[in-house]
Amino acid sequence: MVQQFKTKTPILIPTIDVLNKFYLIIEPIDKEHKILLQKNQLLQQTRDLLLPRLISGKLSIEHLLYAESEGLMAAEPKSEYQVK
Repeated sequence: MVQQFKTKTPILIPTIDVLNKFYLIIEPIDKEHKILLQKNQLLQQTRDLLLPRLISGKLSIEHLLYAESEGLMAAEPKSEYQVK
């Protein structure tokens, strides 16, 4: 069905079937977007809590620097990073 604005610009209105198909595609993307927004907010709050402690010296990262040099900071096993 085609409807028009007052300026008589035609626009196409999708059918319910097309809208439902679109929603099925978009729904998981929208859910993931909401989850990522929540995770991002948590990371920002964590940063805001830890950064002042790091700058003031109340928090040390020396043990983290050592762990990183030993290759212990990866989220996945090293085999995940090998070129296949």
